[in-house]
Amino acid sequence: MRDACILISGGTVKGFSANPPPGGRIYNAGSRYVVPGLIDLHVHLRGLRLSYKEDEESGTKAALSAGITLVVDMPNTLPPLKSPEALDAKLSILEARSYTDYGVYAGLPEEKSTLRSLLSRPIAGLKIYPRDMDVLARLSPLIPRDLLVVLHPELPEADKVHADSDEQRAVLRHEYMEAAAVLLAADTLHSARLHVTHVTSPSTIRAARSIGATIDTTVNYIYSLQCRDCLCKVNPPRRRRPWDMLLRVIEGDIDCIASDHAPHTSREKSMDYLICPPGIAGIEHWPWLLYGLVAAGALSLDDYVALASRNPARILGIRDLYGVLAPGARANILVIDTRERRRIIGNMFSKAKETPYWMMEARGAPKAVFIGGCLAAEDGVVGERSFNPLNPFKPPAQRREGVVHGEPKG
Repeated sequence: MRDACILISGGTVKGFSANPPPGGRIYNAGSRYVVPGLIDLHVHLRGLRLSYKEDEESGTKAALSAGITLVVDMPNTLPPLKSPEALDAKLSILEARSYTDYGVYAGLPEEKSTLRSLLSRPIAGLKIYPRDMDVLARLSPLIPRDLLVVLHPELPEADKVHADSDEQRAVLRHEYMEAAAVLLAADTLHSARLHVTHVTSPSTIRAARSIGATIDTTVNYIYSLQCRDCLCKVNPPRRRRPWDMLLRVIEGDIDCIASDHAPHTSREKSMDYLICPPGIAGIEHWPWLLYGLVAAGALSLDDYVALASRNPARILGIRDLYGVLAPGARANILVIDTRERRRIIGNMFSKAKETPYWMMEARGAPKAVFIGGCLAAEDGVVGERSFNPLNPFKPPAQRREGVVHGEPKG
């Protein structure tokens, strides 16, 4: 940490100086921490035919208000992002309406020709489930070595978990299957980079580490939530003793934190637990629930930046552009107000207004958020979109050419 001026031009960091140079616009952060903008590599923005739950504008505004400057959208959409037409529609909407930089994962299609077409688009990677293993075995030779493949080790059985005496048995059964799915995916994927998302147990961590995969988890798996209704229902299911995962985060066994932001309507989340959809809308709060560990002295500020920015950029393969404040990097910057502390009431920008984090204490806050050097939000107020959002991901076939898609304004 040091006192310095960050020099920005054309949307990128140009260098540093002891004093502001003459001319240009100046933002004075005072004595606050200035760090790289946060990254959320697991977000469900919904959109398309699920826009009644969330859309690209509302979801990215929610992310921006929390200090997140890059989101990567998961393809659980209608239609699924398993066709070139659906993927092109999603990318076009994000380019027009996103309030943050963005990326998209594609789903795994059935046909080789469709996969080749998807791989010609600027995607962040592929999303797979345990049920995709037969298709994955057939299509694996087409998947480039440097492409990120994100495994959701979740199973339909988790939706049957409910609040009775059999819950813990079902949770443990899911845990064993989750770890087995990781090993099976590694055996099926011979060359691509494997990332295991929303990890919930030490056994899954051990399985992922044994095959060299990277991992993330979410704050709802490391903190206790004070509700037993559908608002807290997620897949994979939460453990009764979340401090096991909390300790793994503190000890450095987790590569990064993501939101797994999964918004639903109030009506859907008020249904009976057995039939309601799983998912927590938490993109507005997870960075500052995590920062609570910094305020408590359990994590250093550098640990926090690694979990929320630097490591996600490394996993996504864009570490020269994101997660760092260095010459040539995208000027996505977060100014942290460390003195802020507040109780969480609900979601402000997301269409899903209820949150299971109700009345939990958030520590720290985004004083200012810059994207491409443009002031995009300040004191929780999201401004007009004064920049073109950047998709930093290239088509896998072009990734050695160094082409970056999208250009910032100014």
